Amino acid sequence: MAESLSTQDINKLLRVIILATLILHVGPGKCGSSSVQQFFATQINPCIQKTCFKLLNPSLITELNHDEPEEVLLDSFCRQLLQDLEGCDCLILSHEYLFQNPNAVMSICVAARHLADQITIIGYSRRQSSFLESAYSQWWFRSPDRINEVNKSLAKLGLDSVLFTGLERQFIASIENDFYSARQLSGYSILDWNGSYDHIYQRVHELGVILKCGVLPNKQPYEPLIQDFCLKADLILHCGMTDASIEIANESYDHNVIEAINTAIILGYEVIGPHDNNEIVQLLSSKMTNSRKSTSVFLSDLKSYVDAYYWESNQDLCERYGIDQAYFLPTEMLSKQRVIDIIYHEQQRRSLHKTTIVEGYRILSAKMLELCINLAKSN
Repeated sequence: MAESLSTQDINKLLRVIILATLILHVGPGKCGSSSVQQFFATQINPCIQKTCFKLLNPSLITELNHDEPEEVLLDSFCRQLLQDLEGCDCLILSHEYLFQNPNAVMSICVAARHLADQITIIGYSRRQSSFLESAYSQWWFRSPDRINEVNKSLAKLGLDSVLFTGLERQFIASIENDFYSARQLSGYSILDWNGSYDHIYQRVHELGVILKCGVLPNKQPYEPLIQDFCLKADLILHCGMTDASIEIANESYDHNVIEAINTAIILGYEVIGPHDNNEIVQLLSSKMTNSRKSTSVFLSDLKSYVDAYYWESNQDLCERYGIDQAYFLPTEMLSKQRVIDIIYHEQQRRSLHKTTIVEGYRILSAKMLELCINLAKSN
């Protein structure tokens, strides 16, 4: 690949290799990626160092995700990388999809190892129960295939799906099939953070690449995400960047809108797909009257089991990357049999109080009418 570089390319290479570092932000999704991307894509000179940011194309990541990508593709990527590095102290390449494609991460590192004097891979994680809830509320609630799969899992357990919310059904199905239903829509499972980061590590550790893993801040004393990212990337934020660095880019959707869309898909209506018309879901959410979302004791039990399931693996992750184990500590250590018993008990309890379930659907219907009126008035 180096032999095909022109004299001009080699001269550029000599100029960038002395100074430029490459940061490969691998995501994953729902772990602060949008905030990192928006910050570095929109802020002008946010750091003392001259940073350049580029959001990678998912199709390119797919093409690079092979043990030995085509030489023509690598050569083309190398030339583009050379241009992107020129004039930068630090080039940041980012996309959530990288986390699902360890071979693509390796291919990028192979292409960049002679073009940058240092390569650092940075990724984040969060409590699996929190990730599962966030992923459901972003994508899974509007995926007909996943919804159908989830309802089949409940039927397998002999549960009446009408008695549970869409989010509860997602948790129950994931628990029933040992988190098969918690895989990405691409089919790739990433929820075992330690295993997923190890897949990346095994492909790059011989290249002299540094791999750093952090956690998505959700309470003190953890650093704000952007500040933590800069710390891991050896970047120094300008003093005036404090406010901009704590902004959250990917706001959540209203839980009533999520439940209504999920119900509509179950009933066979064609509404909004997993990656379609996000702006419509955001608009509907913005027009909803404020309504607090509370976590029931039942949902808390489901989340506790999820965190307990991954606790041992998370301990290894923390030891490996210097993360405080308390971040992942489950609220309660529940066995699978215990949480299944809790699910059956909750079904029995709700079966005896179906009027409460019916009232919940009536309230949801009324809220959707109110939403329609608000939208009509705004036009």
